[in-house]
Amino acid sequence: MTVQSLLRREHGMAMRMLAVLKKLLESVEDGTEGGTEDLESVLLVLEGYVDRCHHGKEERLVFPEVRKAGEGDMEVMVDELALDHGKAADLLRRMKEEVPSGPSFSKSDVEALEPLARSYIELMREHIRKENARLLPLCEAVFPEEASGSALRRMEALDEELLGPGRKGTLLEDLEKLSARYL
Repeated sequence: MTVQSLLRREHGMAMRMLAVLKKLLESVEDGTEGGTEDLESVLLVLEGYVDRCHHGKEERLVFPEVRKAGEGDMEVMVDELALDHGKAADLLRRMKEEVPSGPSFSKSDVEALEPLARSYIELMREHIRKENARLLPLCEAVFPEEASGSALRRMEALDEELLGPGRKGTLLEDLEKLSARYL
């Protein structure tokens, strides 16, 4: 496995969770009551796995190495991607504030949450497209295969540091359960 393939795999998992969030909102729009527990779980996976873990690895390992290896245009790209991370974290925080209380919710309960979630989904989909098209090809040069092992070990250590022991596995299990339920 290379740094590029790991990041691409994590992007795929993030896209699945965005699809789950979209389906959950659509089911509520169609008149089905949504489960507050599922909505909270989706937001916890997005916050833990995508924001803290994935974005944390990019900001603490990948972006600095790309900056070191690059010229001005890479600096601008990394700044744009980091700005997207900040916007996404803010939208997640605001969504969590709007989660309805009680075991279930209806369309009227999520009127404030829905536009935030749609903005988050749109932002993250575009962000992932940018990273796949612009950042990941650079990772091949910045982290050549012979250096990938060391970088991957550092990424694994960051998973534990950013989330705590075993937490990534729990988040991935939740991602699988929610995907099976909504996709």
